[in-house]
Amino acid sequence: MNQKIIGSISFVACITAFSHSAVLGIRVLGFSLIVTGVQWLFCGRIPYGIRGRPTSGYLTGFSVVVISLALAVMGVVLLLSPRLVLPLFCGNHQACI
Repeated sequence: MNQKIIGSISFVACITAFSHSAVLGIRVLGFSLIVTGVQWLFCGRIPYGIRGRPTSGYLTGFSVVVISLALAVMGVVLLLSPRLVLPLFCGNHQACI
């Protein structure tokens, strides 16, 4: 699938999930990170540059593997233990649980 399509679906899913609850939104965000990491890993390159302009270049090789795996690991943490990062989204109070 095209990266823009996957990104758009992930964006809508995250907004919808966060509108229901912060914990669900964090889990969906984690799933989106895993999907993006796997997509970049299979694609073999990560585009970079300034948004709105043509791509400046692509990261390839070992850097793609490291970045993709780091993104997927962050996604797994968000997916499996959303309450661990909940203070980043809500502050110290428990109003958004």
